[in-house]
Amino acid sequence: MQVKQLKAQIKERDERIARLKHDLWAKSAENFEPKDGPVAQDETGPDSTGQGNNVPDAQKSSDGCGCGKSPKNYAADPQKPKKASTGRGPTDWNCFDHFTLKYNGPLTCPCGCGGPPRSFNPEKRLHCRPVYYWVDVTYVPKFRCRYDHDGEERMKTMPFAATLLPGTNISSSVLAYHATQRYAWGLPWYRIETMMRYAGWMVYRSTLMRRANKTAEAIMGVYYALMESVLGDSIRVFVDETPIPILRPGKGKTGTAYFFAVHRDDQPFGGSLPPATLYTSRGSRAGYHVHDLFAGRSLIAHHDGYGGYGKFGTVGSAVENVVSVGCWTHSRRNFIKYYETTKSDGRGSASAAEIIEMIDLIYKYDGETWGWSPEKRRRHRQEYCKPIIDKLRRRLDEIKATVSAGNRLTKAINYVLNRWDGLTRFLDDGRIELDTNAVERQFKPIQNLRKNVYFMGSDEGGQAWAVFSSLIETCKLNGVDPYKYLVWMFDELALLFGRGAQPVMDYRKFLPWNAPEKCAVGFKAEDEGMPRAA
Repeated sequence: MQVKQLKAQIKERDERIARLKHDLWAKSAENFEPKDGPVAQDETGPDSTGQGNNVPDAQKSSDGCGCGKSPKNYAADPQKPKKASTGRGPTDWNCFDHFTLKYNGPLTCPCGCGGPPRSFNPEKRLHCRPVYYWVDVTYVPKFRCRYDHDGEERMKTMPFAATLLPGTNISSSVLAYHATQRYAWGLPWYRIETMMRYAGWMVYRSTLMRRANKTAEAIMGVYYALMESVLGDSIRVFVDETPIPILRPGKGKTGTAYFFAVHRDDQPFGGSLPPATLYTSRGSRAGYHVHDLFAGRSLIAHHDGYGGYGKFGTVGSAVENVVSVGCWTHSRRNFIKYYETTKSDGRGSASAAEIIEMIDLIYKYDGETWGWSPEKRRRHRQEYCKPIIDKLRRRLDEIKATVSAGNRLTKAINYVLNRWDGLTRFLDDGRIELDTNAVERQFKPIQNLRKNVYFMGSDEGGQAWAVFSSLIETCKLNGVDPYKYLVWMFDELALLFGRGAQPVMDYRKFLPWNAPEKCAVGFKAEDEGMPRAA
């Protein structure tokens, strides 16, 4: 008995070590490739239950899933291979200013014959200049008032140009440039401070930080308009969260805040709403933060299965009208890890590999529907994906009955079965996707800045981070230059605030997809360029 217990402990230890090594050193891409070609059926295979033999040979697909449908034969319809790109391509400098310089060399033939030039070959050379700051000086007139003011002489002056931050002499271009450096390109404040010092302007990072927080506070109306568009107008969204360290003075260590991202992308089913991403900073990822975000909303929400989203669709809750959709990528990942950590000795690998191959086949069929209408996608999924889903459910139940309850394969199976309704909703609704990859990609800029700055300095800094990142990432999704957009928006808001505009005005006209053409990526007006002395 002791020997069996020791062997079980050794087995568990070896699996744990293999799992830790996989998490540390394995490639991040979850591409599944069976070690020895097609996976052989083990004792838990479909033929052992009699299920596999009930499918006529004529109805079996070439993938062996028994669904009666054959996937697209890519070998019979070969696609023209794409030429490998070197990343260079033709030089296109038309977007830059061109200056013609005078040739200062000899104008006679270099052999000494004295022949004059017949023509000239243009030599183009690209130049750059580090960040360039300049000061605009506008002389605003003052007047001596001619009306009688009880014998007093009074001087009156015209008001200065309105700015987004009253009482400062910082233009919208500087505010936008620093916000773009920080939140679009991931530079920490100390690097921006150093770059400015090299340009001749000494400004402390604390000043930059406070200025960014005040700017974010000034544009909160636009941020709330984006929030209402993403949560109020959307048919479906993707939601996820990621931890961000935050300073907690007096505790001797950093705390943990969370960034929630709500992403909209209707292109896969031909939707007309523009893509957008909304970020919000919260003190934790407790369920009440999720409920506060989605309370009273009616939409489809894709998520990764975290318990904070567990109340979606629950009758009587604040989120009862939110349709909960699971993620097949997270479900597949558990089987991938089990297969990778057990394939060396062959224990249980065949069962996990079979499940992975069926999930991959679902992705293969569903990938053909990108851009189709929701109804067409639904019909395609019912015809091709539903038979695989039905067989997958049978195999999960069969394998679970033959494996011990504490086995990691059983845990992977239970993860899928406990979320089965949310995972299979895509069969009946063509607007639903298979996974949450769309929103996970939107965390890359957040993670890049997190890596560079290490932590947030305060809750106000986290809110500013969320506001700017929401608008900037939405700009990127819509082909809008973040810097040009912020300059345009800051100038427009400054004019409105200077006229005494009220906070109840419609901020939707300032959302990225409503920006003018001059804010588009690559657009350059004829008079745009670096100012030069007269």
